[in-house]
Amino acid sequence: MSTQETFDKAVEAMNKRDPSAYASLCSAAAICYDPFYTEPLRGRDAIRKDLEEFFTALPDFHMTVLSQITNGNKIATELHVRATHTGLMAGPEGEIPPTNKPVEFRVGWFASVDGQGLITEDSRYLDVAGLMQQLGL
Repeated sequence: MSTQETFDKAVEAMNKRDPSAYASLCSAAAICYDPFYTEPLRGRDAIRKDLEEFFTALPDFHMTVLSQITNGNKIATELHVRATHTGLMAGPEGEIPPTNKPVEFRVGWFASVDGQGLITEDSRYLDVAGLMQQLGL
């Protein structure tokens, strides 16, 4: 599977809110950097668990690809996300109770894919302070 095919399947899994489908696109030893965590997520199971919690917090999550660049086994993407915060959300300092507020934000997503089409490294960048402001926090 090519880098682009992996990415397309990752976007599809995210928009279907299917953490297992997304995790299946990650290598067993994948590393994910996310601003909500002080340490990177390590391994397919940790990534799946993170997405399960994320989709619990934002069950109507939907993202749109704004732009992307692919170079060999690397991809850089700008995404637009819309969702409503109706469930518990893991935050940098603990759980955040539902605010029932809609949010919109952009995400920079950078990934490396191995020769088997599996994500080996995933870095997510977003304005956490802006997101918290939208939630009234």
